[in-house]
Amino acid sequence: MRCLMILTIFGSLCSNEVMISYFEKATYAKNRIHLEDTITNLEKKDIDAGFMLSLSYPINDPTSVLSILGATSIARWELQSDETFAYSTFLAARFIPLSILGSSPFVEISLAGPTYLSKGVLGDINFGSTIVYQNYVAVGLKAFSVVADIKMINYCISLPTAFTKSSITLPLILSLGLTF
Repeated sequence: MRCLMILTIFGSLCSNEVMISYFEKATYAKNRIHLEDTITNLEKKDIDAGFMLSLSYPINDPTSVLSILGATSIARWELQSDETFAYSTFLAARFIPLSILGSSPFVEISLAGPTYLSKGVLGDINFGSTIVYQNYVAVGLKAFSVVADIKMINYCISLPTAFTKSSITLPLILSLGLTF
């Protein structure tokens, strides 16, 4: 047990992160989690389920107040009996305002991450191409070697159309991960 505690404490000094994000409308509704109702001024598409696996690594000092992460992700989104896969590589900026006893709350943003979609259509939006941009905003907490956050993901054709009616914004998605 002592070795596990030491590994967890020293694991927080590591910088690479692997995150699993999961959304399933039925599971969220069963557990009375209504994240999609928290943001009302964006038009969100009604997805049934989603899964995302992402890997990130620091580009600058991960203990600084503003750290830059290089990352890649693969996702599967189910919309109205149709599924789309997405592969993305992106840079993310993570703002960590304070760190207390191994716990660090953060806000993370990523804009215009090139993404390959398995189809040119996602929900009601026909992008006209399978290459789009992924944007996201996340709020989370890193405690020792465990990372948890809530993400709002958006896919668009160009940065000026991000988070507008000509893009697709997915519901808020819970993520959990580990540093190594």
